Amino acid sequence: MKYLDKVLALAKKYSYFSPIYLKANGNLSDLNLGHSGLLLRDNIKFQWIHSNVSQRNEKFHLFDYTGKQYTEHDFYHSYISTRDSQKQQLPFGIAEMYNLNKIERDTLNSEENIFCCSSYTVLSSSIFLPPHNASKYLFNWQRQRKLWWKKISGSPERFFLGDSYSSPKGITVDLLGEYPWGNEILETITMSELDTTNDVKAYHRRKSVIPVHVTSRLSLETAFVALFCDAFDFKSHSDTTVLRLNRILTPYKCIFGFDNDSNKPAELLDLAVYLFEDLKSNGITSVLLFCTLNIEQQLQRNDEWGIPYTVLINDNSLKNGIVSLRCRNTTLKEDLHITDLVPYISQVFKYV
Repeated sequence: MKYLDKVLALAKKYSYFSPIYLKANGNLSDLNLGHSGLLLRDNIKFQWIHSNVSQRNEKFHLFDYTGKQYTEHDFYHSYISTRDSQKQQLPFGIAEMYNLNKIERDTLNSEENIFCCSSYTVLSSSIFLPPHNASKYLFNWQRQRKLWWKKISGSPERFFLGDSYSSPKGITVDLLGEYPWGNEILETITMSELDTTNDVKAYHRRKSVIPVHVTSRLSLETAFVALFCDAFDFKSHSDTTVLRLNRILTPYKCIFGFDNDSNKPAELLDLAVYLFEDLKSNGITSVLLFCTLNIEQQLQRNDEWGIPYTVLINDNSLKNGIVSLRCRNTTLKEDLHITDLVPYISQVFKYV
C-alpha cells in the first residue's frame, strides 16, 4: 500500500477526512470532514488567528469574508477601514478569511492532488509599512511563518523556505514542506505596492507615503492535510501507526482506557463518566468509549487516533483513587490521584 493510501485509510478510520474527487478529471473537489477533522480544522484556524492577530505587536483587525464572494474591493475595504481606525498611522495590518473556487497555482509534486481542493478557504495576513522598512520586514516575517509551522508540527525539520522570485503579485517566497513523494507549497509570502488608483496614502512620522504590504497566504484545507500527513508515523518493523499530532492541535486531548478483566465494570464506568464530565467542564475535550478491546489494543487505537493522553482506570482505582496517565509520545505512565487529574492535564495544556 502506498504511503498516501495509508494516510487516507487512517484519516477515514478515525473520522478526520475523506477526499471527494471530481468525476470529470479526477482532481480533488473537497474534503469531507468527520467529527475529528472538524475539530482539527478549527484548532488550526484558531492557532493561525492567535499568531496573526492576537500575538502581533502591530494593530491588526480580523475580517471574515467566508460568507460572500471575495473581491479585490474587499481587500481595500479592509485596508481603509483599518487605516482610518489607526488615524492613518503606519504600521498596521489586516487578517482576512475568504473562500475561493479556483486553484491559482498548483503544488509541486502532488500525484494524488490531495493538497489542492477546487474550492478552499484562504487565510491571509497583510501588514502595511513605509517602503524603506518593507524588505527587512519581509525577511523577518518569513522566519516567523516558518517558526509557526515548526511550532505546531510533529516534524519541525520538514519545513523550509524556497528562493525568492518575482511574480505578478510582487516579490514572492514560498514556504514548503518535504514529504515522501516530494515538496509541497504550503504558504506564500509576498511584498508588493498598493494600487495607487485607490485612496491608499497613509502616514509615517507625519510624512505621507504609499505603503508597501507584506502578505502571507495559505489555504486552510492545505494546512489541514499538510499537518495531518506530517503527523502520520508508520512503523514498518511493527506494522503500527502513530498519529503524532501536536497536542496544541489534537481534536481530543485524552481518552479513557479500561481493564476489561474488571469485576466491577459498572463502577469503573461511573468513575470514568465523573472524570469525563469534570474534564469537559474545564474545557478539555476527551473521549469516553467502553469497548471489548484489551488494554494494548485500546492503546494502539488511541495512538492511531492521535490522542496524546490515555487515562487508565482499573479496579484499584476504585479502592485508592489512583489512575495512570499514559503519554502517546513517550508511552510512559504516571500515577495520579483522581483529584489531581484535571488540574494536572489543565496545566499540561495551559502553555501549549
